[in-house]
Amino acid sequence: MTQHEIPPVKVGEVATQFPRKLAPIFKSQRYKVARGGRGGAKSWGFSGALVLMTDAPEQFYWGRELGRKKLRVLCGREIQKSIAESVHQVIAQRIQAQGMGDHWRINNNNIVHRHNGSEFIFAGLRDQDAAKIKSDEDVDICWLEEAHTIRKASWKTLTPTIRKKGSEIWVSYNPELETDETHVRFTGDRIPTDTVIIEINWRDNPWFKGTALEQERLDCLKNNPDEYDHIWEGQPLIVLPGAIYAKEVMRMMANGQVG
Repeated sequence: MTQHEIPPVKVGEVATQFPRKLAPIFKSQRYKVARGGRGGAKSWGFSGALVLMTDAPEQFYWGRELGRKKLRVLCGREIQKSIAESVHQVIAQRIQAQGMGDHWRINNNNIVHRHNGSEFIFAGLRDQDAAKIKSDEDVDICWLEEAHTIRKASWKTLTPTIRKKGSEIWVSYNPELETDETHVRFTGDRIPTDTVIIEINWRDNPWFKGTALEQERLDCLKNNPDEYDHIWEGQPLIVLPGAIYAKEVMRMMANGQVG
């Protein structure tokens, strides 16, 4: 075990390892936010933890303190035109990787535990699914993937809907712009009470080194340095792609090209 790992989390005979940075997701909090650049294991960690928790709720907060024997997890994103755009495949892969394939029934539109009834459901927050989500109150955990795209209107609908006792909202994203609604909500004075913010990047992932992503990172650092900090270090872009970058503007000002 390296300095970037926590001791394996064990459910039954299944032991799964997680980056040390993600240890807080195993404690009860209303908002759990993991943000950062590519290769930080945000989705990998969240999906793995959710599979463990839904497989054996009694070993975690919901079972011990709230008496839950099953969990209902809503996996949401701003726009989901098809199940292929959701984290359905990610969840299914984690179930198999953690040796729990015989515990679950993997359907086209949901994933249901064969023994305790825990369930993963998948939905888009915008337009066609908004009314559906608003009426779906029996959710224990809501995981918002690619959350930097979620609009203020969607947050306004979602937050009061996830109101079951002990319910949690998990948020994972790579910041796009400092002005994005999700980033504003979880930055500075706007951070809600009972929130944990986890800044996690490639260097916090103990299994990153030696993967194909490592070479991609080095190539990006060499060939695309202007976007490197955003892509790999989780820093918001200062301006939209395609516009003149702030550092270029500052260079022009220093050279007297901008007055």
